[in-house]
Amino acid sequence: MMSKLKQSQSQKQRISPRQILTSKLLQINRLAIEQRIYQEMEKNPFLDSVEQEEEDVNPDEQENTEEFDIEDFFPNYDDSFPASSTQKSTDMFTFVPNEKTQADSLFEQLRDYNLDETMHQIAEQIVYNLDKNGYFVMHPEVIAGNISTDKHLVLRVLKIIQKLDPPGIAARDLKECLLIQAKRAEKPQVYDFIKEHFDNFANRRFESIYEQGITKEQIQQYSDVISHFNPRPGEDSTNPATNQVLPDLLLEISSQRNKITTLSDKIPNLQINPVYLNMMQSLKKMDPNSKSFLKEKFISATQFIQSLAERKQTIVRVAEAIIKKQKKFIETDGKTIEPLTMSEIANDIEMDLSTVSRAVNDKFIQTPFGVFELRAFFTTHKIHENSEATNAMVKEQIKILVDSENSSHPHTDEKISKLLSKKSLKVARRTVAKYREILGILPSRFRRKL
Repeated sequence: MMSKLKQSQSQKQRISPRQILTSKLLQINRLAIEQRIYQEMEKNPFLDSVEQEEEDVNPDEQENTEEFDIEDFFPNYDDSFPASSTQKSTDMFTFVPNEKTQADSLFEQLRDYNLDETMHQIAEQIVYNLDKNGYFVMHPEVIAGNISTDKHLVLRVLKIIQKLDPPGIAARDLKECLLIQAKRAEKPQVYDFIKEHFDNFANRRFESIYEQGITKEQIQQYSDVISHFNPRPGEDSTNPATNQVLPDLLLEISSQRNKITTLSDKIPNLQINPVYLNMMQSLKKMDPNSKSFLKEKFISATQFIQSLAERKQTIVRVAEAIIKKQKKFIETDGKTIEPLTMSEIANDIEMDLSTVSRAVNDKFIQTPFGVFELRAFFTTHKIHENSEATNAMVKEQIKILVDSENSSHPHTDEKISKLLSKKSLKVARRTVAKYREILGILPSRFRRKL
């Protein structure tokens, strides 16, 4: 039997180091990018800073840092390498960066579970909608609706993700986070204690616990175990740049149009050092070592400048799409946030979901109504001033206040309530305590540092 020769053409993507670099830079915040720029300037003489005035970034216009490109000096240069032929997305930011994010780590662990295509889509929706503390903040019904599947399948995938490291990841509140860790630690008595007495324990209502037959010694024993659990499994405690609130963007509101600009007053504007650029004209006359050094540094500097420009444009583009959707936020002076998912933004601006997730990761925007994390604009229900539901905007403001407080004199729930009131957010002290617990933030007496 004669076999017909078929010519199959496989579409192979070409991934360049610059694309990977752009992906890495996209997921870090303003403070971290500033630190990264100064590090690059120290080790690369081709990078030079120039003073700049803050300017609006038009996502449709590629920032032109210099009138040349790598190909001007190296016509045959190709910095790309083939991607896997099974790679589906053509979005450059979906490539895994060298430095793993928590999402990368979770997807790597999920490989052991052999998820089918639908379950993998659910997993993506869950992982990319974890907040910075590692909590799952969407309703399962929303994800089920997004990909036309059953709510119970979403919950099944959620339970799988909750089995991954770090322990407590993808919990829906602090209680579930601690229960997951107690189960993983094989502490059944602690598990039962948290399950039955969490509210009283968290609010230190010990008398109510004593009435249930639990002794003071038992409470102390359980407390010692719980103190070793992590209430914020998604927080990167190794990176100090993620623990400071510094707005990346500025929202200016006018009757003509709303304008979003990057806040980069302390971030150097880079260019190729003209002295070293002139050296490139004489490459042929140099010895091999000098030629190799200049080529490597020149390519690295050019890629870094281009990646910074792409990072800025992507963040602004995503932020503009968010504000365009959140018209009520502006109309009500920041008191209302409409239901919105990352998937909607990704579809509107034709970006991959993972790109949107990286673009909003740990990014804050200064508005006339206060500072907000970009993630706070994603919610599954309408949020308004008098809402009694779990309010993403209020939770974000509580997190900002706690992060910026004096650790020697941390804010009490009452003080946070008063500070929120000054931001036109009327939240009772008991509600502050509830949101604080959901966020995994300890009471003020436990946050105090001597």
